[in-house]
Amino acid sequence: MSLINRNNSFVIGNLVGLAILIGGVLITAPAKMREQEELNIRETQQVVVAASDIDAGAKISSDNTKETRIKHEAVPINFVESQKRILGLSTRDAIKKDSVLKFTMLDLETPQE
Repeated sequence: MSLINRNNSFVIGNLVGLAILIGGVLITAPAKMREQEELNIRETQQVVVAASDIDAGAKISSDNTKETRIKHEAVPINFVESQKRILGLSTRDAIKKDSVLKFTMLDLETPQE
């Protein structure tokens, strides 16, 4: 009889330990994710990139551009940070897919719609 009680105590002890371990993981996981997101924001810069190849003279739209984040070291001078600032402007030259947009690539005299 005492062997059964010992086995039950062992199983219950292991279950309690496992529950505490799982609870700890569930509590700390969201905090770790937030910490990683904050680190990503500190180490990167939001930029606008070409979502597809854009022909010279084409109008900038939300279909042919997208906002993304890249490491600070890779950000070019005169980069565009927000799509809203350039929607409706025309391109001066062709722009390849995934290129970071710079204001020098755009005709800033184009009337925006």
